[in-house]
Amino acid sequence: MGEVVATGPGRQSEFGQFIRVNAKVGDIVLIPKIGSIRIDFEGEEFFITADREILATIKTEENE
Repeated sequence: MGEVVATGPGRQSEFGQFIRVNAKVGDIVLIPKIGSIRIDFEGEEFFITADREILATIKTEENE
C-alpha cells in the first residue's frame, strides 16, 4: 500500500485510443509486490507501477 506521489499522462491502447491515468496524486492505493519497480531515493522507498496494475484505491483526495 502506498500514496501516489506522481503520475504520467496515460497511454495509447493497441487500437490507437488514449487512455488517461485513473490514479491521482494523493490517492492511497494497493499495488502488487511482484511486478512493481522498487527504488530507494534519498532515504525513501518508491515503487513504479503501471496504472492498470493498481489492485485497489483505498482513499482518494476527494473522499478524505
